[in-house]
Amino acid sequence: MNQALRDLLRASGGIIHHADALAVVPGHVLRWALRSRRLRQVLPLVYVDADLAVDSDVVAAAALRYAAGRAALSHTSALRVWRLPVPLHGPLHLTVAAPVRLRGSPEVRVHRRNGFELVPPQVVVRGGYPVTRLETSIIEAWPLLDRDAQRAPAIRAVAERLTTPGRLSAALEDHPRLAGRRVLTGLLGKLAVGCRSELEIWGYDQVFRTIPGLCWQHPVSL
Repeated sequence: MNQALRDLLRASGGIIHHADALAVVPGHVLRWALRSRRLRQVLPLVYVDADLAVDSDVVAAAALRYAAGRAALSHTSALRVWRLPVPLHGPLHLTVAAPVRLRGSPEVRVHRRNGFELVPPQVVVRGGYPVTRLETSIIEAWPLLDRDAQRAPAIRAVAERLTTPGRLSAALEDHPRLAGRRVLTGLLGKLAVGCRSELEIWGYDQVFRTIPGLCWQHPVSL
């Protein structure tokens, strides 16, 4: 790869914009780097070093720069910013309003939502990034995850009092066709009766509900 291009990639964390690249190399050098697969396109006019594992924060910043105020991090990408447990690898997710024509890529998934606006309460700024609200992020990420990883964000968010089962259930009402909705409804029901971990959910399913006459979290007056 051209040395000037390599230096630019190193200085920018392995990801560059088309205009920045053309500021240091001629167009044919950039095109050759793409054709030879030394660079990989992750968004229109946004490229990464194909030999590097690029930090997800760098990709997020580049994607939001490309989106130019039209998108927010969403789904599992938003949950990562909310510091909830999600897999470290996978595509970056952006949500835009339905009329916005923003092209994605295998590395960046663009979701369009009717009535979406980049203002509270739909979007908040967290860690310097615009992200979809917590409850929406948890609900929309549900079909993208599997098994324990699927349940972990909701359980952690409720256990750490970032949200409540009631607020998650209200957000779920906005997604009537969500894949796996019935299973998620069951999980929210267990969180609503006081479960705050996988162990407590197991105990509730395997022990508490098998013994008749038990009272779950009986209120005590002090």
